[in-house]
Amino acid sequence: MKIRSITSSKKQRTRTISMSCQQIIASVHHQLAENNTSDIPRDHIGTSELLNAYDPIDSSDLQYLAVLTHKLSVVNYQRKLWNVYLKCGTCLFSERKELQGYQQETTTRTLCIWPFPVTSMIIAQHYNDIIHENEITYDIYVDFIKKNLFQLDAKATLYKYEFNATKHRIETGSDKLTHKIDDFVQKNHQVTAVRLHFEARMELAEYVYLDQVLQFKFFQEKPNEQQIKLAQSICALQLQKEKSEQELILFKFGILYKKLPDSLNALEETPSTLITSITNSQQRERLSNNYMRIIQRAKADLMMVLTQATEIKTQEHQTNFDTFMAQLWNDQRHLPQQERLSTTMLLLIDDRQKNILKCVKHIYALKPSFFSRV
Repeated sequence: MKIRSITSSKKQRTRTISMSCQQIIASVHHQLAENNTSDIPRDHIGTSELLNAYDPIDSSDLQYLAVLTHKLSVVNYQRKLWNVYLKCGTCLFSERKELQGYQQETTTRTLCIWPFPVTSMIIAQHYNDIIHENEITYDIYVDFIKKNLFQLDAKATLYKYEFNATKHRIETGSDKLTHKIDDFVQKNHQVTAVRLHFEARMELAEYVYLDQVLQFKFFQEKPNEQQIKLAQSICALQLQKEKSEQELILFKFGILYKKLPDSLNALEETPSTLITSITNSQQRERLSNNYMRIIQRAKADLMMVLTQATEIKTQEHQTNFDTFMAQLWNDQRHLPQQERLSTTMLLLIDDRQKNILKCVKHIYALKPSFFSRV
């Protein structure tokens, strides 16, 4: 294996590395250059073996492989998201049972529902000189999404080509080396956050799509104003109730991982300069210890108060929902038949509530993932 010097093109290439990738690069380079393996996590063991097996390897090649791996990962997530947008607008969801039941009735172009992020981007970019939503046709939506997918495909192809070209310069054992780089990049906390971000956006797009389909189906039943208000109130109270329940779970999870509310973090645990500037060391230490004990006890007491307040608020939302539903059923029994919510309306409202519950639970289920990485 030949030792190669860093060419000017490599230097220029390295200078173009984005700030978001530099931390990953530095970490990869550190692990591959570290001779003492005792401090290396078990997830990334064998880096010293890598150094021995592949040395000498140009450090800029290792850096560039890590950057390309990260960039390709982000582009792949973007492609998945835009494909979800396309499925929303063309009614091509086949993976989710909840959507399959409504697809046959929403396959015409006039009934297709496009995600709001796509609409807002078309207007913001003045695509085809469009400035109002009602100017956007089905074909314009499809064309806009496909052009974005084409650009992302081109980026992915370029990154793969550059990755393979760089990998080819590493003469032996490159598959094992690049596998370890990919493994490290994928386990990096920053990359995990990117993955969770895109997964949440994809899931949210599908939940919002189904919610809009259910609302459309409800209006097809020709409800009167009172029935519309009832449906809106039921779903709003259900959303409020579920959010408060998930907030309580998240609050308790945050306590477990010492992620305190901002109001408590404002309590400074470091003694003030008034204490730290005391010359007498014994008095300074005594006051510092007293200060710390008081602050920690105050935080614990306030956490208990906030937990109780969150629990009470959750119970209030549950009570509000139960009271409203009890009154609704009582009122429905006394209304004329033609003014009651029909069986179809009730089923659609129920399906929309279920979708809201799943959406809220999914979103809140992602948040503890960030706590656990503290």
